[in-house]
Amino acid sequence: MKKAQFFFAIALSLLLSLSLAFAGHEFNVLTTKGDIKVKRENSKKWETLDNGQKLFTKDQIKIKKGAYLSLVHTNGNPIEVNKSGNYSVSKLLSKANTKKSDVTKKFTSFILDELAESDDLLSSGDLSDDMSTLGATERAFVKNGINIRLPKSTYLIDNKIDISWYELKGASSYKFTLRNPDDEVILSKELNSTELSINLDELKVENGECYYWSISADGKDSEEYCLFRMTTKTISEINNDVQNISNELGKDAALGQLVLASYYAEKKVVNKAIKAFKTAIEISPDVEKYKFLYAKYLRSLGLEEEASKAMN
Repeated sequence: MKKAQFFFAIALSLLLSLSLAFAGHEFNVLTTKGDIKVKRENSKKWETLDNGQKLFTKDQIKIKKGAYLSLVHTNGNPIEVNKSGNYSVSKLLSKANTKKSDVTKKFTSFILDELAESDDLLSSGDLSDDMSTLGATERAFVKNGINIRLPKSTYLIDNKIDISWYELKGASSYKFTLRNPDDEVILSKELNSTELSINLDELKVENGECYYWSISADGKDSEEYCLFRMTTKTISEINNDVQNISNELGKDAALGQLVLASYYAEKKVVNKAIKAFKTAIEISPDVEKYKFLYAKYLRSLGLEEEASKAMN
């Protein structure tokens, strides 16, 4: 009797183990674009793969030309598939099981949470409402004076910065003024356009100091803005983290660029964050959630009109 109970217990344990193995999924579908199909185990039918669905070890995926798929593994690692062809989920596991640095894991987790939130807004219709709000903000943006396309403080890790501002109605020229921490003018320039590129090395801008700049035209002035060149040590640390993220997620991956954008945003390196957001959107221009995250970031900087343009 005891022997029979023993074998029964073993059989029950094996059954439960098999049940758990087949019940567990490997990936959650984060973003789909284009024609993507999935064929489940023991099924002969290809079905459309949608956001939020789960993928299991023995599932098969078919991606048509021009389609794009981003997945997140149960361990938190994201992967992208943007080449047409047939894929088995089991073969995709090797991409997801590679070890990531702490900085990559931290900012990947943040972006995945942000994308999940934007997906909820999109499915509920709130995202469309937010887009309308952004449009209304653009129409209400006009103020007296000169409006700048940068936040009040810009932190820099390289030696160049592109500065731009909105056109002032009736103005034929603009004056750009840059002052050092001692309030001495180190650059004064008359311009016929609404943009200017500055080389910080040529102006001998020092690290760890705030340099103040403003724009004037037709008796109207912008507010004063700060250019802050980070210390050599901080720049080295940031560049090292950026290299790790790029190596681990790929420079040509939209998700990798979003993670970089998130990293730069936390470090307040606005020009690099904006560039990374734009690159992600260029890689996957039809993924609305990426545009929403970019617009959300621009709004956090007070760049309402730019946010509206990003949504459109």
